[in-house]
Amino acid sequence: GPDIISYNNLLTSYAKSSLWRHALDCIAEMHERSLKPDTIIYNSGINACARSGEWVAANRLFEEMASLGLAPDAASFSTVINALTRGGQWERALSLGDQIKLRAERMPGAPPQERNSNSNSNSNNIKPNAIVYTALINAASSGRKWTRALAELESMRRLSLRLDSIVYSSLVKSCGDNTGQASAVCSKLDSLGIRRDTSAYNALIGVHAKSQDWDSAMALFEEMKAKGVRVNIYTYNTVIAMQTADRNSEGAEWLFREMQRDNVKPD
Repeated sequence: GPDIISYNNLLTSYAKSSLWRHALDCIAEMHERSLKPDTIIYNSGINACARSGEWVAANRLFEEMASLGLAPDAASFSTVINALTRGGQWERALSLGDQIKLRAERMPGAPPQERNSNSNSNSNNIKPNAIVYTALINAASSGRKWTRALAELESMRRLSLRLDSIVYSSLVKSCGDNTGQASAVCSKLDSLGIRRDTSAYNALIGVHAKSQDWDSAMALFEEMKAKGVRVNIYTYNTVIAMQTADRNSEGAEWLFREMQRDNVKPD
């Protein structure tokens, strides 16, 4: 009959297809057949729930792991944190992040990079990695908690974790419509040498659009094009919507034609 590897392959396919109920049934069947699901199996199940937007089911599987004595790893934490965030449960997500950091702090006095070389050996032998911190920044962004988001960024920098454009855009989004905060965040990120890509520029344009600062948003749009940063459908939709809100039909039409010239297909 099928073994754990077979079940995990099946769960992976369910996750990719967002078939979360199938994933739950699959794990239940393993228990019925006295096959013991491991952390990898549960991670696949949590991922299936997360991709389906089912944060309750994802969180339940995460808690079930602990009740079975299974050690959650960084993938477990980051996936359930993302599931909670997508479900509007950003406070729960941040609380979970606090738990994992507290576990890491309570570990014996080996250097951080050496403390967790065997992350599956026990439930406390885990530390947040770049993926976990990025998930926490997304959670803080969802709750418009830019101070918390910056604190997570500082933790990443202190631990020499990789900072990328995903972190950039998430931090900018955490500013909501506060352009002053967004500028401060951008100055901090620019000083760390994080490159502004399409998603980072889109996030920044979005902040200025929300605050109805049309001139700054358009200046950023022109800066993107001048620097050769790819302008996508989201970029154009944002600046066209701004022109519409400002009752500038000529500007909206010009941008629409520009989008066609750039061979960006409209929705």
